This record gives sequence, C-alpha cells and structure tokens, in this order.
Amino acid sequence: MTGPHNFVPYLQSLTDELTAIRNRVRLLVKNWPADGHFKEAILRQMLRRHLPESVLIGTGFVVNAFGPSGETDILVVDRDMPTLFKEGELLIVTPESVKAVIEVKTRLDGLAAICKAAAQLAQRKAHVQRHVQCKDVWAGLFVYEGTDDRHVDLLRAVGQARSETQAIVDCVAYGDDTLVKFSPVPESEGGRQPSNAWHSFNVPGVAAANFVASLIETLVPQRKDPGSFPWFGPPEGFERRYYLSTRPGAEPQRF
Repeated sequence: MTGPHNFVPYLQSLTDELTAIRNRVRLLVKNWPADGHFKEAILRQMLRRHLPESVLIGTGFVVNAFGPSGETDILVVDRDMPTLFKEGELLIVTPESVKAVIEVKTRLDGLAAICKAAAQLAQRKAHVQRHVQCKDVWAGLFVYEGTDDRHVDLLRAVGQARSETQAIVDCVAYGDDTLVKFSPVPESEGGRQPSNAWHSFNVPGVAAANFVASLIETLVPQRKDPGSFPWFGPPEGFERRYYLSTRPGAEPQRF
C-alpha cells in the first residue's frame, strides 16, 4: 500500500512557471520592474487556469455610492452579477459583485514600502465593503521577489493597514518562500496564540500556490481541509515563524 501522494513538486512547478515567464520577458525587456501591467497579467492568467468558472478575472474599478475606487490590479468578480462596464480585461463593477481584490508588486524593499502596499490594498477592500456589510471579500498582496527576512515587517504592515482602514489583508505571498495568512478561527497551539491573528510561514517554493489556495478557500468554502486538498501541500512541512494578534497595540510574536 502506497503512502500519500506528494503534491509539493507540482506546487513548486507553479512558482517555476511564474519565474520562467518573468525571466523570458527580462531577456527581451530590461526594465521589468517598470512593466507593471505585464506582471499583473501573468498572475491573472494563472488564476484563470485554476479558479472556478463561476468567477470573472480582470482589472479595474469598483464604484460605490461615493464614487470609484482606485484602479485595482486584479479583480475577481461573480460572473453571474451584472457589470457596469467590461471591455477586454477592464472591469467596472459594483461592490456586491466583488469576490476578491489583489495588488501585485515586483518587489517591496523596506518596511515603508510594504506598509504602503498593504494600506493601498486594505483601502481597496474597505471601499468594497463600505456599503456591503459583513461581505466576505478576500484581499491578497502578491510580491514576485522577496527574501525570507521580512516576516516581522509583513505582519506589522498588515496590522497597521487594519488599524487605518478596519479592513483585513487576508494573504500575502512575498517572493517564492514567504506566506502570511489571516486566521479568523482558533488554531491548536496549546492556547499560546489568539484566535484572530495573522501567521507567517516559510513555505519553500510554494508561496504562489498557497496564495491561490487561500483564495480558493474563500470561493469554495467547503474545501478547507488541507489534508484532502493538494493545493496546500503538507502543513507539517511549513515552518511557522511569527504571528500577530488583531488586538490593538499587539506586536509580532515568534512561535
């Protein structure tokens, strides 16, 4: 009898795919960091291949009673809801159709840059939720390049963004190996951690796959058991680094 299938190489291949496309473009266009639209398009295309057909993926604006949001890099919207405008990848929609908002960055160096990106994403989510109370809108920050020494900065940034906007950044993929996730339910750590907290993980080579998996959890709520869900890989293989409570004034704590 064989043991559980090892999905990690498959998950790592998704990161390899993003890296290969990025490098292919760099061979042709030297100013890759300035080519924001292309890196967003790469991630949108990956999401289209893996998300349910019930959602539409594009870029654009959310219009509420007070006017439009800023431009959002990636909008994930309910395909069955009406759109105000749709042309190619450009979407202009109302808040009730929005399932997720995603901001995409090439790299973020330093706490100030990370905080600015997290705050911008939280503002996009807050704009959606302003007139749609208790709506489960997922917010994710995807950073193509990053090192494994920004766990504390990432946690401080999402905590500060919530303090400023009251909106939760649900997930951050930072480079190939670092993931931050918000957990709104208690987890079993012997009572050491609060129920509502962000957790940072070292996930070698699979941050992109786990970012997509976190979004799928929201879109398909019944698929929340990592043991039966190959997108996540083996949870015992991921090293938890820090967590940050949602309590006012909380600081990142090491596991």
